[in-house]
Amino acid sequence: QELFGKQIQIAKEIDIPIVVHAGYRTDKNIVKIIKQEKAQDVGGQIHGYMSDEKLVSELLDMGFYFSFGYIHPKEEELRKIIEITPLDRILTETDAPYHLLENPKRFILPEDIILISNEIAKLKEITDEGFARQVMRNTKELFRC
Repeated sequence: QELFGKQIQIAKEIDIPIVVHAGYRTDKNIVKIIKQEKAQDVGGQIHGYMSDEKLVSELLDMGFYFSFGYIHPKEEELRKIIEITPLDRILTETDAPYHLLENPKRFILPEDIILISNEIAKLKEITDEGFARQVMRNTKELFRC
């Protein structure tokens, strides 16, 4: 927790957004530290997030983006998070080489970003091309490029 706080302080000093993997049942602590350190001053990207909708809303209210690296048909919680995340706060990633548990020989690879994006576009009821353009806008806004 102390190191995470220091990393946020460094990001604030050099004015860059933070990228946080928020999984493994630590989500509440991560949100608490983000608030304490005022990480919303630089913004950031949250990935690997699988917690409750209240914490998602808190992070969205602070201006954070959520990135999604895979869609697993059995993970209803993940689908709910995607559904409540506005299009202008979504990023994509592959989290490669993420290992799909139902098939030990199958990993998610960088080229799978198309499949991931298409699945999210379907959930958000937008065209694949429209979703890709929105994600590019979101990326440029977050990383100030």
